[in-house]
Amino acid sequence: MKDFFLSENTDFIPFTIQHLVVVLFCFLFGLLLIKFSQKQSEKNQIIIGNLFAFSITIAVIFGTFLEVFKENFNYQENLPLHLCSFLALLIPILSYTRKLLYFEVFFFLILAGTLQS
Repeated sequence: MKDFFLSENTDFIPFTIQHLVVVLFCFLFGLLLIKFSQKQSEKNQIIIGNLFAFSITIAVIFGTFLEVFKENFNYQENLPLHLCSFLALLIPILSYTRKLLYFEVFFFLILAGTLQS
């Protein structure tokens, strides 16, 4: 069982049924979360957004700890955070403070990262 969760998945092929099921699941989850949030008060919408933001950060941190646990962690490769990981760590600050200036800088960084990839 340990090997199933900790081993690398080399069987993944883009644009197959496995890929499309995950994309469809994420799309439906996002759509249902938006529809659910629209029926909530503004305070609850902010809480839902903050929980979602923190869950993304926790996923990045958990992935790093998983690499350390699997002994695949290379500090020269993993520690200079890539732009995506860096932005994922900043999302809770952005969500919690709700300052427009942070959103503008964040949006610029996303555009810069997208153009570089």
